[in-house]
Amino acid sequence: MTDRERFVRALTFQSVDRVPRLELCLWGQTYRRWLEEGLPSDALPDTDFFPGSEFFGLDRRDYIPVRTGLLPGYGYQVLEETDRYVIACHDHGGVTKALKTGVASGTRECMDQHLRAPVTDLETFRDYQSRLNPDSPARYPRYLASRAREWNARDCSLQLLTNGAFGFYSHARTMMDTEGLSIAFHEQPSLVHALMDHLEYFITALLERVLASGVEVDVFNFFEDMAYKTAPLLSPATFREFIFPHYCRVCELLRKHGVQLISVDTDGNSEPLFPLLIEAGVNVIWPLEQAADHRNPLQLRREYGRDLAFMGAVDKRALFTDHAAIDYELETKIAPLLEQGGFIPILDHAVSPDISYDNWLYYLERKHALLG
Repeated sequence: MTDRERFVRALTFQSVDRVPRLELCLWGQTYRRWLEEGLPSDALPDTDFFPGSEFFGLDRRDYIPVRTGLLPGYGYQVLEETDRYVIACHDHGGVTKALKTGVASGTRECMDQHLRAPVTDLETFRDYQSRLNPDSPARYPRYLASRAREWNARDCSLQLLTNGAFGFYSHARTMMDTEGLSIAFHEQPSLVHALMDHLEYFITALLERVLASGVEVDVFNFFEDMAYKTAPLLSPATFREFIFPHYCRVCELLRKHGVQLISVDTDGNSEPLFPLLIEAGVNVIWPLEQAADHRNPLQLRREYGRDLAFMGAVDKRALFTDHAAIDYELETKIAPLLEQGGFIPILDHAVSPDISYDNWLYYLERKHALLG
């Protein structure tokens, strides 16, 4: 089988010669640690595993790069800087304060503090809206028709948009910040509806233009990160009112063009939203972050059956300690889920610097043996 066939068949509960070997990426701090622990300096072109890794035996995936950010952006400007932190206005218009300590390969050790959002009312939204124009030629790959023919001859899975490129909640959060959006759902509902309406218009136009090229897409991913440790950042009722109808229409468009897999990437415990996501047309959830209050993925499978395939679910904390903990994680949770199909085991987030190079190599060896 090709990598493409394995990926699609594994997530649609069909038999495969082996389950795909996939991982997400490394923190910059992890890469720095592993170099000190024996990783050859020429082993990895970068810290992103989406294109695969010959060195680690990871399968290749590909994606169609479409620019979903602001065109033009607001530009990057440092407003204040000390030895400890930097306050800056970003291209998306928001102002953040970021600690400088421990930065490696562009990866910070903690999240930025958000100081100012670019959208606070309809007036500021109108300026933002003008920069989310789907008709800008700069958004699309050059020579799209010829690229489509090349992509259709591939032997790996093809995702429309890069990871982290688009989500209704995540784009609205970028506009208003988490706190501002949470309040606006209740105090400025007309503004939030205006945001969501434009986001649907924007993403639908992007998808239509790309899919009209005849390219055969395997998966579309909604990047949302709309949950924290214990629960989603919005209630199911709020999701149904403000986001659900837009999901339904985008999923319908994707199905019309033969896209078999529609996934949602969200950290934290997003489980209360699963029934709505399924109803809208989503059939893959990842990464099922195990530090959150999710039920065990085996319990989730019993609840949702073949309505949802899973990627992720390997508790990264098992790799923090020793080989015995890795064995226990893989044997008690991952192996039984693999037997049921509809599952590609991946570490439940980026590979953090708590993980030694030796534990990583052992984890890959043991996991790949399970995958066949």
